[in-house]
Amino acid sequence: MLLPQTVVPATITVDASCSLADAITSANTDASVGGCAAGSGSDEIVLTTDVTLTTIDNGFENGLPVVESDILIEGGGLTISRDPGAAEFRILDVQMPGSLVLRNTTLSGGGARTGSAIRAYAPLTIENDTITGSTGNPAISGRGYPLVVVDSLVTQGSFDGIKVTSGATETPVTIANSTISENKIGLHVFGANISLVVDNSQILDNRTIGIVAQGAGGNGTALIVETRFSGNASAIQDDGAEVTIVDSTITENIGAGHVGIVSDDHFSSTTIVGTTISGNTTTSSNNATSAIYGSYGSVRLVNSTVSGNDASYGFFGATIHGYMIYDFVIENSTITGNSGAAVVYSYASDNVEMNRSIVAGNTTTSGNCFSVFSSAGSNFDDDGSCPGASPIVGGVDFDTALADNGGPTATHALLAGSVAIDAAGACGLIEDQRGFGRDALCDSGAYELASIADGDGDGIADDDDNCPANANAGQSDIDADGVGDVCDPCPAFSDPTSCEQDGSTAEEVDLDEGGLVETPDGGLSVDIPPQAGGGTTTISVTEVAFNDPAADVSLGTGGGGFGQRITVYDLKPDGQAFDPPAVLTIEAEVGSLSQSQIDKLDLYLENASGVFEPLGAACSVAGGIASCVVEISHFSVYSMIAPLDSDGDDIWDAFDDLVDVCPEDPNLVDGLLPPMAELVPEGEAETPLPDKAFKANRTIPLKLEYSCGAVPVTGADDVSPPELEEVWLVGAAEPLEIINPEEGDDVDSGTSFRFSDSHWIYNLSTRGFEPGTYELILTVPDGRRFKTGFVLR
Repeated sequence: MLLPQTVVPATITVDASCSLADAITSANTDASVGGCAAGSGSDEIVLTTDVTLTTIDNGFENGLPVVESDILIEGGGLTISRDPGAAEFRILDVQMPGSLVLRNTTLSGGGARTGSAIRAYAPLTIENDTITGSTGNPAISGRGYPLVVVDSLVTQGSFDGIKVTSGATETPVTIANSTISENKIGLHVFGANISLVVDNSQILDNRTIGIVAQGAGGNGTALIVETRFSGNASAIQDDGAEVTIVDSTITENIGAGHVGIVSDDHFSSTTIVGTTISGNTTTSSNNATSAIYGSYGSVRLVNSTVSGNDASYGFFGATIHGYMIYDFVIENSTITGNSGAAVVYSYASDNVEMNRSIVAGNTTTSGNCFSVFSSAGSNFDDDGSCPGASPIVGGVDFDTALADNGGPTATHALLAGSVAIDAAGACGLIEDQRGFGRDALCDSGAYELASIADGDGDGIADDDDNCPANANAGQSDIDADGVGDVCDPCPAFSDPTSCEQDGSTAEEVDLDEGGLVETPDGGLSVDIPPQAGGGTTTISVTEVAFNDPAADVSLGTGGGGFGQRITVYDLKPDGQAFDPPAVLTIEAEVGSLSQSQIDKLDLYLENASGVFEPLGAACSVAGGIASCVVEISHFSVYSMIAPLDSDGDDIWDAFDDLVDVCPEDPNLVDGLLPPMAELVPEGEAETPLPDKAFKANRTIPLKLEYSCGAVPVTGADDVSPPELEEVWLVGAAEPLEIINPEEGDDVDSGTSFRFSDSHWIYNLSTRGFEPGTYELILTVPDGRRFKTGFVLR
C-alpha cells in the first residue's frame, strides 16, 4: 500500500544561475527551470540581488511569468524594476489558482493598462514593500479576491495607487499601517461586495481624491479607523457605499471642489465618529465645501470637531453642505474657526438636523447656519442663526486652539463656566470625542469637561486618569499597563533596565566545554551544554523581579494583554545563540497564587515586537515554589506568567486574546440602546418591539452595550464583538439571505458589530425589505442568543 507523500515547500534562491523569471516558472510547475531549484507546493523565492527587467516576458504585458501557484517573494530590501528605456509592461501578474505574498521588496517603474506594478486576480498580500513610479493605471489592480497591504508605501503613481473591483462574493481589502501618497487617486474600491478596512494609515498628497468607496446600489462597505488624510485635493468620496470614519484626522487638504468628505449618491451612507476635520481649503468659485458635502444619501456626524476650514474663495462656499439630502444629522460636535458664506448650509431640504452641538467663532457672510434645518435642541451659537440654539454670551467659551487634549484626535476644550456644560442632558453617548467618559448630564459639543475630581488639573477626571497625581493630558502609556508613563517607574517593559533589582552576574563560559551560570541567590540558572558555540563569550544574566505576584502588570501588547507576571529575566547579550539549545530553568515563589493560575503557569519569550509568546514550558510546583524548564536557542527577555481565572470559566481575567469581561461572574449582562427595544433570550415567547416604526429602505442603528453587573464595559479590546445571526420577516419560512450567509462562506465579518463610542454598532440596511414586522437574532461572546424586533412602514 502506498502512503501519501508530504509536500515540503521549496526555497528558490534568485542568483547568477537562477533568474527571477525562471524561479517563478519553477514554482508554478514544481520543476527545475534554468538554474533554479524545483518548486514544491507553496514556495518561497528569495532575492539576493536587484532585478532589472528589460523586455516583456509574455503576451500579457508582463515583465515576469504569471504567478499561478502559491508563492512568497522575499526581497530582503532589494528592488524589482522595469528598465526606464524599455517598453511599458507590468512587473507582476497573479492569477488563480495562484496567490502572492510580496515582502520587503521595492517595485519600481511598472507600466500597463491595468496593474502597472501588480495585477492580482487572485489573493495578494503586500507586506513591508514600496510600490513607486508606476506609469500605468493603477499601480496595484485587484479583482474579486482578498488584498492586504501592511506596513507598506504606494507612491508616485502616474494614475491611481490601488484599485480593487469586487467579485461575486465578499472581496475584503485591508490597508494597515501604510502610506498611500502622491498618486492621482490614492485608493479606489468598487462593487457591491467590497469590504474595505483602512487602519492606522496615511493618505497623503494625492492629486484628486485620497479614497473613493464606490458601492453598487448601497452595498459595499468601508471602515476607516485612526487614519490621517492630508494634502489631497479631496480626502474621501462615498459614492454609493456604507462608509464609516472613526477617530481619524482630515486636515490641510486643498482643491478646487468639495475638499474634505464627500457623500454624493442616492445610496451613500456616511458615518463620521470621533474625527477632526480641520484646515481644509476649497479654491472653487461656486458652491463648494471645505469639510463635508452630502447629497441625496445620508450623513451622520457625531462626537467630532470641524475647525479652521476655508470656503471663502468663491460664491456661497460652505463648511458643511447638505444638498437635497435624505438624512444629515450632526450630534455633539464642535464647529468653529471656519470661514465662508455659511458654516452649515442646507439647500431645498428639511432633512438636516443638528443636536447638542456648538457652532461659534466662525467668519461668515450669511451666518453660521443657513436655509432649512430641524433640531432637538441643546445647540449653541454666537449669531442666533442655528436651529434650537442658545446664545454664547461674550464670544466663545471654549479654547479656540485646536490641541491634543488626549485621545487619538485634536479637540477644542471647553472652559470652566461654559454655557455648554451639562446642557445636553442624557445624550446617549458614554464617551466624548477623545474617548473620555461623559457625565450623566452631557456637555454640548465634542468635548466633555470633567465635573468630578481632577487632582492634577490636567482636564482628565481622576477616575479616568492613568496618573491622577501627575499632569499628563496625553495619557501616554507605552507599555499599556494602565499606569501613565509620567508616573510609571518602569514605563517601557521591553527595555527593563531602569527596573533592575539585585541578582545580576557575569561569568566567562567556554562554550566548547559548557557550564552553569547562576545568579548569586540561585534564582536563575542557565545550563549551557558542550559545543553550544565557538570560542569564549561573556554571558550576562539579569533578574528583574516584581515582588507582588498578585499585581497585574502589563505585557505591552497594547490592547488588553494583562496577566499575572511572577518574575522577569533579561538574558544578555541579546541574540546569543545556542546550537544545540541551552536549558533554561526559572524558579519563583508562587504560594499566593490560586490553583487555576498554577495550572496555567508557563514561560513566555519576548518577541521582536515586545510581545510575550508562550514557550510551553514544563512547570512543576512543590512547597509553594514553581520550577519551569524549557530549552532556549538564544538569549532574550523571559517571564514566568500565571494568568488568572477568578470565576473558573476557562477565560483568563485579562490576558492575550482571551479576556474575561466579567472576571468575578461567568455571566454577561447586555442590552440594545434606543431607538431599538430591549433584548430578550431567544426562547421567550414575545418579541419586544420599539415604540415607533421605521421607514423602509433606510438604515436602522443597532447599538449594543455590555455591562458586568451594573458596570459598563467600555473598551473594544475587553470583549469580542457580537454577531448579527438572522433577520426574519415574521411569518416567513426563512430568514433574509443577505443577513444570514450560507454556512462555510467567507463572509462572517459582514455580520460582526463594530466598536465605536463605547458601543458595539451595526447599521442595518433595510433596502429591499417590505413593510411588516421583523425579528432580529444576535449572539454575544459567551454563546447566548438574544432576539428583538422592529416594524417597517
